[in-house]
Amino acid sequence: MWSARSIDAVLLLVAFSFSLSRAFVPPSSKCYALDGNYRLHDFTQWIGHQFEHSSNNGDFVLRFCKDVQLRSNKGYVNYGRFVPLLSTSENGNFVQHYNQGDLQGCENNGFDLSGRNSEVSVSCGRCDGTSCTDSFGCICNVTSTQSSCSSKIVAAVKCSEGGPRVIKGFTVGFSPRGREIVENGITQWGYDKFHSDYSFSTEQRAVSLYFTAPTALSRFVKKPSFTVKPSKGLTVQLAGSAAEGESPTTESPTVLSVDWQCDKPTGGPYVVTVSVPADGFNPVVFNLGKECEHKQKSQDGGSSGWATFGVICLVVILVLGCCCCGGFCYNTRVEHKHGFDALPGVTTLARYLDSASGQARSDGYRPAEDASSTAPSRPTRTSDSSKYGTV
Repeated sequence: MWSARSIDAVLLLVAFSFSLSRAFVPPSSKCYALDGNYRLHDFTQWIGHQFEHSSNNGDFVLRFCKDVQLRSNKGYVNYGRFVPLLSTSENGNFVQHYNQGDLQGCENNGFDLSGRNSEVSVSCGRCDGTSCTDSFGCICNVTSTQSSCSSKIVAAVKCSEGGPRVIKGFTVGFSPRGREIVENGITQWGYDKFHSDYSFSTEQRAVSLYFTAPTALSRFVKKPSFTVKPSKGLTVQLAGSAAEGESPTTESPTVLSVDWQCDKPTGGPYVVTVSVPADGFNPVVFNLGKECEHKQKSQDGGSSGWATFGVICLVVILVLGCCCCGGFCYNTRVEHKHGFDALPGVTTLARYLDSASGQARSDGYRPAEDASSTAPSRPTRTSDSSKYGTV
């Protein structure tokens, strides 16, 4: 049986997820497009819808957001499969690319690596001078190369008024080129709302996120903010260049460091909602789940450890410096002296006392080096040979 605390946490999480889904529902597939005004058009419900166009070689069939085929009595020839990352918008049209089609017959025409391909130019409305019988749209025109290895298709579809205005090319990921959380300004599945498989464990105290955006749109990205549900029990702090409001670019991504600490364990997870505002665009919102199975002790930042290490290094450097200086002084001043003369300052003091008293150096204190150089006068010993002569 669940406790009352666990039931309240689950109900709060469900209500919070429902409120987020009403605010903005990102596309559930890659079948979408951005118009020239950065408005989102979602075509998920039309994936696989067939458009046919008759030609001399057979019937061209466009299965929307899937592939392009040429059907004839000889069979089917694939003219490419849908590539979401290559879809662009030009002059109010949505340009889709279909690559990696059948290679047979095109080996010697420069398509040995890419296979047959198609470029589909999709316009909102209807074809020039004709109307489409299909409620969704139709193919207006098809042109192909002489080698029949590439085709260009012009299609007209029924478009909506457009959804939210998103930052095209804006990404958020766990690496400088990652896009696991946000891709092309759209929050990816797993971070649009809470998913248990995408939450972070109790032991992970921080996570770093990288922001990138095209240079032309980077100036619109502003400082992110966050909310936590439940509001009490999890301490969250944002740091990094992104938290300071720096503009991200593709060449110089900004970093958002999310530091969190579990102050109160709960039966359910905490949900940290990060919102990245942008001038003239809908904010980019994504959610990070955090499990709190037990209370965590406050952890000092790594700066205290580095400070201790720095102090120890400074002390070691000073000790080594003093040892080097002492060794140098010993080699230059003390190494060849012995006894009382080896004490520092004794030679200088003796000379000062000698000059002050005015006594002769031979009667006063004599340093060891002088004593070794000058010996007292002794009588000269004469050999017996000089006294008695030689034989």
